[in-house]
Amino acid sequence: LKAYREFLKIPPEGERESAFSSLVDDDAMLASVSEDCTTFMKTLVATQMFAFFVQDRVTGAQIDIFDKRVLQKLQRAYQKLKFLAARKLNGRFLKQGRIIKNWKERTFELVGLELKYFDPSSKAPKGAVQLVPGQTTVTIPTIKGAPTNFPLEITVPGRRFLICSKSSDDRRELLKIVKAKTHPDPDR
Repeated sequence: LKAYREFLKIPPEGERESAFSSLVDDDAMLASVSEDCTTFMKTLVATQMFAFFVQDRVTGAQIDIFDKRVLQKLQRAYQKLKFLAARKLNGRFLKQGRIIKNWKERTFELVGLELKYFDPSSKAPKGAVQLVPGQTTVTIPTIKGAPTNFPLEITVPGRRFLICSKSSDDRRELLKIVKAKTHPDPDR
């Protein structure tokens, strides 16, 4: 949408109120986008939201509140994401075994994109997994027989972890941190 201004057809000052339907050269704008975006753009350009978006920019002489609010929200989301991505995690969770499906307490440590887990009585890692941005998923599953009411599933290519936390706050914190480190979109 950054280039929408190139396709504006701004009517003379006295005709602006009656010419809202023809403020944008839709065909030229659609022809300029890449083929994989064409369907999305056709749908967007046909919406009332897009018409109001363009109308507001053509007729508005004041500071654009919409753009200001979106920018503020993006800045807040970016700062939050940056803060969470820089955080380290170190805590105790229950982990289900990969082969024998029992639950054992493990100390987890997340530094950068490496998630290590330890036997609480040992300093040597029992295992580690590399979180892969864009390929790591974190979900809240329904697990029968889970030792707590706060399960969490972390899936990376080739590996699935079932973890239970002792509280909803611990689970929420782990979820936020892993998502912040692996998803570029803060709303995901």
